[in-house]
Order: sequence, then C-alpha cells, then structure tokens
Amino acid sequence: MNLFRLHRWASFVQISALALLYLASARLGLHFFSPHPATLVWSPAGLALAALLIFGRRLWPGVLLGAFMLALTDGVPAMTAVGMAVGSTLEALLGAWLLERTGFDRGLNHSRDVWLLVLLGAGLSTWAGALVGIVSLAAGGLLQLPHLDALLAMAGWWMGDALSVLVFAPLLLAFSVRETGSTFRLRERGWEAALLLLLTEAGCLMVFFDWKPIDIDLHLNVFVLLPFLVWAAIRFQQRGVAILVVGVASFALWGLANAAASPGELNAVLVDYWLSMAILAPTGLFIAVAHGGRLRIESALRETEADYRELVESSQAVIWRATPEAGFTFVSREAEALLGYPLAQWTESPVFWEQHMHPDDRDWAINFRATEAEKLVGYETEYRMRAMDGRVVWLHENVKVVADDRGRPAQLVGIMLDITARKESEAQLRYLANHDALTGLANRTLLQERIDHALQLASRHGTGVAVMFIDLDRFKIVNDTLGHQAGDRLLQDAAKRLRSCLRDSDTIARQGGDEFVVLVEQWTEVQDLCDMAGKVLHQLCQPFTSLGQEFHVSASIGISVYPQDGSDANTLLKNADVAMYRAKEQGRNTFQFYAAESNIHSFERLALENSLRRALERKEFEVYYQPKVDAQTQRVVGAEALLRWKHPELGMVSPVQFIPMAEDTGLIISIGAWVLQEACCQARAWHNAGLPLISVAVNLSARQFRDADLPDTIANALAASGLTPSYLELEITESMIMQGSDQASQILQRFRDMGTHVSIDDFGTGYSSLSYLKHFPIDTLKIDRSFVQDLPQDADDAAITQAIIAMAHSLKLHVVAEGVENVEQYELLRAQGCDQIQGYLFSKPLPAEAFAALLA
Repeated sequence: MNLFRLHRWASFVQISALALLYLASARLGLHFFSPHPATLVWSPAGLALAALLIFGRRLWPGVLLGAFMLALTDGVPAMTAVGMAVGSTLEALLGAWLLERTGFDRGLNHSRDVWLLVLLGAGLSTWAGALVGIVSLAAGGLLQLPHLDALLAMAGWWMGDALSVLVFAPLLLAFSVRETGSTFRLRERGWEAALLLLLTEAGCLMVFFDWKPIDIDLHLNVFVLLPFLVWAAIRFQQRGVAILVVGVASFALWGLANAAASPGELNAVLVDYWLSMAILAPTGLFIAVAHGGRLRIESALRETEADYRELVESSQAVIWRATPEAGFTFVSREAEALLGYPLAQWTESPVFWEQHMHPDDRDWAINFRATEAEKLVGYETEYRMRAMDGRVVWLHENVKVVADDRGRPAQLVGIMLDITARKESEAQLRYLANHDALTGLANRTLLQERIDHALQLASRHGTGVAVMFIDLDRFKIVNDTLGHQAGDRLLQDAAKRLRSCLRDSDTIARQGGDEFVVLVEQWTEVQDLCDMAGKVLHQLCQPFTSLGQEFHVSASIGISVYPQDGSDANTLLKNADVAMYRAKEQGRNTFQFYAAESNIHSFERLALENSLRRALERKEFEVYYQPKVDAQTQRVVGAEALLRWKHPELGMVSPVQFIPMAEDTGLIISIGAWVLQEACCQARAWHNAGLPLISVAVNLSARQFRDADLPDTIANALAASGLTPSYLELEITESMIMQGSDQASQILQRFRDMGTHVSIDDFGTGYSSLSYLKHFPIDTLKIDRSFVQDLPQDADDAAITQAIIAMAHSLKLHVVAEGVENVEQYELLRAQGCDQIQGYLFSKPLPAEAFAALLA
C-alpha cells in the first residue's frame, strides 16, 4: 500500500511539473512574439511530445492542465480553454502513440527515427492540435474569420507546433538517453564547443539582426549557418545539433520580436524563417545520424578487431591465413612458440610450410591440401613438421577454404594444434597393447594377429607355419626362492636369448607367466623346426645370473604345425600347449610335436560338457557377487556378478573349465540370460530392502555380444526385475568390439539408449586403442589384474596403470582396478587417481545373502 501511495505521489509530482513547464515555456515564447493564434515556433508542443515519449503517455494530464491554465491566464473563457487544452493534449498523445507503435528510438540513432519524428511527430499529429484549437476558438466566438482565413490560421498554428517538435523535442530526447560511446565529449572538446557557439552566435547576429562586422553590404540567408550545423553534427552528434538548432531558433524569435516591419512584411519573414528552420533542423539530425552510424561501425570494428586479436594471441593453437600461391600471409604468435621459427619466416617464404614438413609427410600432405582446397570445403588432417631445434611436432590442422567470385580457392584459413603429446600417448598405448611390458616381446594380441596373417598367407602360397609353445622348467622355484625381482630378470634374459637364436622373421611372444610362444613362418622341412627347437633349448639351459647368484633352468617345448594340427590360431596354440605338457612328461628340457592321440583329456571334457548342458535346468548354477569399493571412501558402490557351478559330484567347477566350453557349445546364450535375470532381480531386491543403491555388473561373452537377441534379453531382464537401467553395468572385452567395430558401435549405442552402462573388462591386454575409446559409448575401464599383481614393485606396471588412469580421466571415463590383494597395491592405485577397487583385499566373491550383510 505504501508503495502504491509512493507511486501515485511520484506521478502527481511529474504531472504537476510538466504542467508548470508547459505554462512557463508558453509564456516565454509569447514574451518574444505577439499573442497571435500562430507563432514561428510554439515550444510547449515539442516539450509535451518529448515528455510523453520519455516518461510515458500517463503524463498526459500535465499537458491538459498546462494548456488549460495557459488559456485561462490569457483571458480565454473556460469552455474554450478546455477545447484548446484538449487539442494540445490530443496532439501530444497522438504523436507519442504513433511514434511508439512504429518502433521509434528516442535516441535518434537512425535515419528512420528522424523520418518518423518529421512525418508523424511534426507532420501528422500536430494537425490535431491545430484543428481542435481553431475550432475551439471559433466555437467560443473568439475567432470570426472567413473560411479561407480560418484555414490559414490553422496552418499557422500547425506551423508553430510542427517546428516546435523539430526544434525542441530533439533536444530533450537526445539528453534523455545515455550516450553509448564517446560521441558528445563536451568536457574533452570544451574550447571547440565554445568556438562553435561563438561563431554561430556571430552568424545569427548577421542573419537575423543585419549586424555587419565589416563595412560590406551583405544580405545573408539562414542557410549560411549550415556549415556550423554540419560541424556540430560531426563533432558533437545529436546533442550538439539539438543545442545549436535551439540556439538558432531563439535568435530567430528574438530577431522577429525586434523587427521593425509591417505585418505583411513580418509574415513573409516569418514564413521564410520557418521554412529555413524546418529544413535545417532535420538536416542536422540526418547528418548526425549518418556520421554517428559511421562512428558506431568504426567502434564496433575496433572492438571486434581487439577481441579477435586478443582471442588469437591468447589461443594456444596457431591461427593462420594463407593463399594457394603465396603461402602464409598471417600467423599468430603461438607459431613461433610452437616450432621456434620467427614469424617473419612463416610469411616471407611462399614454400615455408613445404620446406619444414616432415619428409615422410611432405608429398601426401601437399597433395591432400591442394585436392581438398579445390573442393571448396573445410577439411581436417594430421601431419608432422620439424621444429627449429630439430624436434618432430605432430599437428592437427582444421582448415576452411574461402573462394573468390569465380569459385576458385582464394584463401585458406586454419588452426594448427600441437598434438605431439597425444600422438606419443597413442604410440605408447599401441606399444603397450601389442607388447609385453616386462620383456618387450609381442603379447597375446599381437601374436594372434601375426598367426592369423601367417595362416592367410600360408593358405594362398602353401608356405609352412608352426607354433612353438615354450615353458620354463623350475621357474617357480627361482621366483619363490629369490623373489619377483629375480624372476623378472630371468624372464628378461630369457627373452634376449630367444631373440638371439631365432630369425628376425619369427615372432616371439610372451604368453603369460613363464610361457613363451614362437611363430615360425616359411619353413620347409620338419628338421628345420627341430633345429630351431634345439637352439632354443641350448640357449635356455645355459646358466642365468641374477642378483649375484647363478642358477639353472631348462625349457619344455611343444610344437604344432599348420594345417595338420589346426587351421586357426586358437587350435594351433591349444595343441602346442598339449604337446608342451607331453614334453614335460618326457622329462623336461626337450620338445615334442603334437599328436592327436596325446589329448588324454578328451573323454573328461565330453563328460563335463554333458553335465553342463543339464546344469541350468537342475539349478546347479549360483551367482556370487564381488564388491567394487570407492577408492577414496572404501564404501561399497557396486558389485560384479560372477557365475559359479556346483557340480553334484565334482563340487565347485572352476569357471576357467566350463565358461570356454559354454562359449564353444553355444550354451553361454541361455546361461548368460539366466545370469542377467538373476543379477537384476537380486539388485532390485537389495534396493527394495533399503540397502544402499549400488549397480551390478554382468560379464558378456563374445558369443553373447554377437547374439542378435541380446538387447531384447537385457530389456526383458530389466522389465521382469523392475531394476532401473542405470544400475546395470555390462562388461565386455576389447576384442569383442574391435571385431566388426561398426556393428559393435550400434550394439553399444543400443545399450546406452536403454540407460545401461558399459565397461571394458581386462583393459590393457587387448587393443587399447584411443580411437575406440573416443568413438564408442563406453563409461568405465577395468585395469587387468596382470598389471596390478606386481604393484608397487614393478615400475613398468606402475607406469602402465598411471597412463591408463590419466588417459581414461581425460576421456571422462571411470577406472576400476581388479585383482587388488594387498594394501600397497591399493595405496598406489588410490594415489594414482583410480576411482574404484575390486579384489580380495576387500572381499572375495560372496553369495547374495553374505553380500547383503556386507552392504548392511
């Protein structure tokens, strides 16, 4: 209520002030000119319109009250005074309404605003005041003129009001808005403003008062003042023009008031002055608007240029511009910091780019840029350049092509970004993905690729392919007696000896632990394989020295041959492994070729397979859960579902025995669906019991992943259990998504669309490529236990885990370390920033009831 009263009081004050100003301005005008129905300029009209535009049309009572008081004080009858006041108010309201409806900007910053003020504010709305005013005077008997004289009187009234809008309204409007730029600058240009006013005053005296500073008979026209108006417009903008126009109009009124002339001559001079002022006033505004627009454009360009320069100079990327013929025409300062060459060298030589390109990239990069530029579309590429100090710098380049009016490439604009660190990380990851960190030999992934490639060549050209499976005898004794450090040194020395006695064309791989595999290609006689095996045995039976102690080991070697012993990598490796165990049975330090009858476990395998087929219907399977723990808080945040088989006769059967069998036979599809259903239902049961909301992870096998019905299986498990999809995590391996990556990407995207999460299990043992991490919808990486088991003693493994964690976090992925069994491993992984921990340090896999107790 108080606010309402305050608002009403403020409105009353404003209305009263407007009424008084209206009355005062009218009295001041009448003081200079005789009280006639029309004057040269009727200042209250411009004041009223400007007031309604500035403060709002709600102040119209001020106009009505001021005009009414003016008429009464002039002795006009009350009813006539009301009519005249209504006319003046209607004129101001109509002008304000028309201007507001047409989007008028009272800052007069555009020529459109000046035209609206001239046509609507001065030209149209003022006829309303003139018409109502003359009619009111005639109705009150104060004006008794013939029709023609009445029309002339109305025209004279309109002339006074219209010129007032052109002269006084711009002054008030210009000062009602805040200057957006340094355009008026009266304080900075005070002497210039004073000189302008002084010269304008002298001109007005010469025009309106016939003042002759020198004895020359001159009859000057009002338009001699136009240069001063242009001066004001250019140097002081709208405000300067408005002040000067009001000054000139004041001198004109003063001159007319003191003119000694007959009424007819006075009217002629009045019309002449009116026309002159009606032209000068908007002309000055138009000049100010045009020059002000230019100043605003220049200011905006300066600001844009400053912003652009700040952006370019502060960017860590190199921003450049070039032409196809002349090379670089501009490069940002970062270029010098990037490659070391002074900026002048970049732009002076048209072949700078080509000269400093890495030789291996020069030809294709030059051709690629030329080809892509001709297409007139942007492109991206990566290449190498040599820095001034000899370094090789990898650059990622994003280029836009600017065409000329004939559709040919005229300019190239691009950004160079230093990606050397990323390329080095990718190279390191590629190496780690394909090589054993301890020995530097090929790992299982690279071995698999090499065997597959060798088999393809052998099938086409008939060349020989053999696989040697090497196991070090008595290695465990050395490792347990002298420690892991001695064992690692033994493995490294064994790898060196294998390299020394085998051909460069042979692939040597570490299969894991103390097992090595040699892929032998292009052999012709079986005796060649025997000779190679003999060399290996001879090398490995020589004494080893580690930590100042000498010790002896030997090796057992199994050999499988393509195609007799297998037509694929897995079969050849499996059969070579079988042959290796036969060599151990023969007394070690020897080699054996695979023989089909040597597979003494075939019957046991068949029996186990038959039992596996009935295990699901007999409800012999059970799901255990191993907790995932937050590395910082040690709070359980998830669980991995692990399948267990309790055989009625054999007891607990290791997953290592039955999971591959289930995969080979296709039983994994139905078993996997059961595990998904059981895990989702159990997680939902824990949630319903009020236990902490945790996610449950379920492993997917390669065969499950390729099953077309897998998405439906997952959806059915979620629907039947009522589990929120975000609490289900699907674990897959790297190799699964790299075989048919396009299809894998679609499958993973369906998982993401369902709301589930995806993690990469055993990360680091497969492809470990940044490309799939970037392009596949993946949420979590699980560091393989082989990198964790030797922490913190193994510096290589520590470097690998650090690199994986840093890379994953840079890609906004979570990291889980599995196989954590002691506090030292946990402390190191936590310090490296690992998000979650899984392993026997916190808990072994537990039945559902025991896991619920752990959660509680």
